[in-house]
Amino acid sequence: MASTRRELMALIERNVIPPEQVSRAVKVAGLQPSPREWAVFVDRLLLWLGGLALAFAVLFLWPITGLRWAAGYALAWFRAR
Repeated sequence: MASTRRELMALIERNVIPPEQVSRAVKVAGLQPSPREWAVFVDRLLLWLGGLALAFAVLFLWPITGLRWAAGYALAWFRAR
């Protein structure tokens, strides 16, 4: 069973659907996402990208800050003596 997109492309290639009616045919077939679907897609994309940014920040910046804190603690310990 062919997908709706493939069936529509076949009809366009065989000139069953005239070129000036292609955009209308795509709308009627429901192949273009609605503004609400675009908003949901962008929302989820930004959520995933934010999660990845946070994960990479923890992976790469945590050891650097940990070393700085450890070095600062060691220096403070030596100053106290």
